[in-house]
Amino acid sequence: MRPYRDTSADPAREKTPRDLVYVAPGDATGPLLAAFAATWGHLAALASGRPFAPRGNERRVVLAVDDGRLSVTFGARCALTVPIDRLVNVELDTRAESRSQTGVRPDGTMSVGASFGVDVSRLVLVFAEREERLPLSETFGSYGAQLEAMAKVRAFLRGHGWLPEDERSVAVVAVGDDL
Repeated sequence: MRPYRDTSADPAREKTPRDLVYVAPGDATGPLLAAFAATWGHLAALASGRPFAPRGNERRVVLAVDDGRLSVTFGARCALTVPIDRLVNVELDTRAESRSQTGVRPDGTMSVGASFGVDVSRLVLVFAEREERLPLSETFGSYGAQLEAMAKVRAFLRGHGWLPEDERSVAVVAVGDDL
C-alpha cells in the first residue's frame, strides 16, 4: 500500500516546480515604517563601510520536493528532510487576538475606540502520528492570507503526489481493485 498517489504516468507532474517559496508573515510594522528602517539601514551601512543585509530573509521558507523527499529550509538553514509520505497534513494554527482601534482627533488628542477580535494564523506542517508539528513561522499573520498560502502549499505538494491523510484511505479503496 502506497501512502501517496503514483505520478509517474501523470503529465502534469512534469510542469510542477521542484520548490515553492513561502514568505512567513512579518512583524506588525507597516510598509512605511519598514521603508524608513531600510533607508536608515542603508545610511548606517554606508557610514560604517559594512554591506547592508536587509532583514526579512529569515522569513523566507523554501519547500522543495526531490525524489519523494520533502526539504524545508528556513532562510539559509535546512530544518529537515523527510520522505513526503511522512507528511500527514498542512494545517492552520489559528488564534483570536483582541485589538483596539485608535485614532487622532482633530484637536490632536488620541482616541481609543472599541476593541474587536481578529483571527490570526500561521501554517503548520503535521508529520506522522500527529506528534510532530513544524510551524513555518513564529509570527501569526492574517487569517485570509494564511488560508491562501495553505492552498498554494497543498497544491504544490499534491503536484508531487502527496495526499492528506484523510484522503489516503479513499485513494486506497479506489485503487483496491488492482490489489
